[in-house]
Amino acid sequence: MLKLKHAALLLALGGLPAAHAADPIKVGIALDISGPFATIGAEIRDGFNLAIEQLGGKLGGAPAEFLQTDFAGNPEQANQLANRYLERDKIDFFTGPVASNAALLRRGRRQGRQREGLS
Repeated sequence: MLKLKHAALLLALGGLPAAHAADPIKVGIALDISGPFATIGAEIRDGFNLAIEQLGGKLGGAPAEFLQTDFAGNPEQANQLANRYLERDKIDFFTGPVASNAALLRRGRRQGRQREGLS
């Protein structure tokens, strides 16, 4: 299921018009590297890093920046991370977290935001 979701994200991003060279596409990735989902979080991180490497750090031919942060499986910490990605880092897309409790919290608080999210 995770492979399907990540493939869908890459497919969606591949159809984006090319961004200006100075404006990379920013993707925020919330990872469970520590905490109760550390094992699967590490596998997801490794999968993202492999895909980023294979794509040459680009999405649809446009330069991309991938921001990866561990939120330790904590729903409130995931929410703070997502807000930081949206407000400070000005991401274009957000993916993660693994745990449904954190994903549902994010979904409820993402209302009205103009960013795409995939969990």
